[in-house]
Amino acid sequence: MNETAPVTVARDIDTGRIIARGGDGLAHGILERTFFLREVHGATWRRMSPTVLAADQAAVAQLAVARLQAAGYRVEPTPNARRSRRRTAT
Repeated sequence: MNETAPVTVARDIDTGRIIARGGDGLAHGILERTFFLREVHGATWRRMSPTVLAADQAAVAQLAVARLQAAGYRVEPTPNARRSRRRTAT
């Protein structure tokens, strides 16, 4: 199997958006077909389309990860992927 560029899919703790970084042209195409949009902010990354309902975002992200893995990509988890921005009142 060819060596592929790793991809990171995680929830951004500042914006709450699910984002993806890394990969190559094929990975970018897979992400685009799984409701991710291209943005450029210093480094190219992708964010979940605003047309995806909040309740469906985790499922769509899991679908993107499954598609990337099926294509042979190593998808790396990030420590903040599961952290929530919501804070409880004390």
